[in-house]
Amino acid sequence: MRKFLFVSLLALLLVSTSLAQETAGPRIEITGVNPADLPRVGVMVNAFDNLGLPLPNLSAENFRVVGELAQYARVSNVVSFSDPAAVPISAMLVIDVSTSMAGQPIRKAKEAAAAFVNSMAADDPVAVMTFSSRVNVIQDFATDRENLLAIIDGLAYGGQTLLYDATMRAINLAADVDNPRRAIILLSDGVHYDEQDRSTVRRAEVHQTAVVKGVPVYTIGLGYGADRSYLEQLSTETNAFFSESPSPQELNAIYTGLADLLRTQYDVTLEVDVPLDGRVWQLELEVDTPWGPVRSNGRLRAPVPVPAFGFPPVLQPIREPLEIGPDIVADDGIADVSAAVDDAQPTNVAGPPFTVLVDPVTLSPGEHSLTFSATDRDGDTGSATLEFAVAALPPEVRLDPQPPAELADEQTFTLEVGGQTPLDSANWRLDGGATIALD
Repeated sequence: MRKFLFVSLLALLLVSTSLAQETAGPRIEITGVNPADLPRVGVMVNAFDNLGLPLPNLSAENFRVVGELAQYARVSNVVSFSDPAAVPISAMLVIDVSTSMAGQPIRKAKEAAAAFVNSMAADDPVAVMTFSSRVNVIQDFATDRENLLAIIDGLAYGGQTLLYDATMRAINLAADVDNPRRAIILLSDGVHYDEQDRSTVRRAEVHQTAVVKGVPVYTIGLGYGADRSYLEQLSTETNAFFSESPSPQELNAIYTGLADLLRTQYDVTLEVDVPLDGRVWQLELEVDTPWGPVRSNGRLRAPVPVPAFGFPPVLQPIREPLEIGPDIVADDGIADVSAAVDDAQPTNVAGPPFTVLVDPVTLSPGEHSLTFSATDRDGDTGSATLEFAVAALPPEVRLDPQPPAELADEQTFTLEVGGQTPLDSANWRLDGGATIALD
């Protein structure tokens, strides 16, 4: 049986949505969304009574989806944190141990991390990762509290700040855990710094991976040199929280507050019927409490296990050569793209952007199709077809050489006739009255 310790109101308020605002009345907070197994979506929800304390014993009958997803989603199951069957939560502590953490910052960070471990339930696995000039998984997910505390106590500092690399590795490791309840707690006091150019990870890649994997990343910015915009965006996009700690002394309350927040989550399962196209939906839940209904908003990004396509509007019928290319979304990246007009053999398309030149002169008037296929780096292939119309164009006629203004002597000209429609017969009149019949 899992045991839960209810902590002070102050600690819980430190990790509320604003992390500083006291609220009157009951409230709920979406604190994690995992859409990786869509149509089944796991949502972590915290509910508080009118004193700000965890509200236990809610059931599926208390929860419902409202807003833009209301017609596509339903609540299929809810497990309360007070239920003995509640699944343990796997938490990863990611700690900046660069040179700037020397002295009080590293001491207080270790104290706070130890307090986090002691605040979690005995069967909640915790992992420890550090980063400076290198990213090190010091301890994989484990429940041996004595060993975890010894590891945290022995952390050393020194080096640069491979912030992006650490975040990326933590997200991938947490996403591979066979547990729907997982979270990352990331502490940093600076910005990504890589003087020796060891990093292979870019800022935009981290945010994209965080959204795709659906792992909540709770971030803590220590001091005024932390990269607030990076940390806050990570937390916002993964339905987690960003905390600021101007001084190391505030870390302990933040970490214990986060532990209490994670331990008192409701595990809500939704069945969601939306396309696997990468669209970001606003997820809005309403919960009935003894004090009335309350709502909370989160983000649900539909996964894209197979490349998905979207075509921009095309003015039809096509009269001029036109570059046409789809917007391709692929969670595993794009390895290869090909395209074919009508029943022609597909050819490789370079890009991005992945565009094909459609020249109406080379096509007959009427309806045609342009089919794109894309294969991601995992070997999955998707395709999509754009139907388009080609206008009937007049023939293209050219004399070689060009006739002079006045023709005094007999001269031979070559008449070049092109265009999309074959020329069967026609009469041509030259300036001066001469007529040429072509059969």
